[in-house]
Amino acid sequence: MSGVTANEQEEERTTAELIMTLGDDVDRCHGYLGAVLEAVQEHPTEKAYDDFQFYARQLIRAVFAYIEAVTFSVKLKAAIYCQKLNRGLRGRLEIRFFVFVSVA
Repeated sequence: MSGVTANEQEEERTTAELIMTLGDDVDRCHGYLGAVLEAVQEHPTEKAYDDFQFYARQLIRAVFAYIEAVTFSVKLKAAIYCQKLNRGLRGRLEIRFFVFVSVA
């Protein structure tokens, strides 16, 4: 990786691992929800319906955490890119402000 510092490599590795872990959480929650949905269809009880609601909320939370991680990763890459182009953005403070405040 030419031109990439060790610190940038560490940040990229960590962000990629986080996104992979959160993606695995989404898959796991989706599997649980599917199993509970089958149980609700076979034996529609109040407990089964409560379980369905619980796992549906867990899946939604996992999906939004995944989206948040991907969004953060894109903002981080944009901040690093803008930092490299810092001399070209000196006259455009509003762009630098948006990128760096969004990442923080």
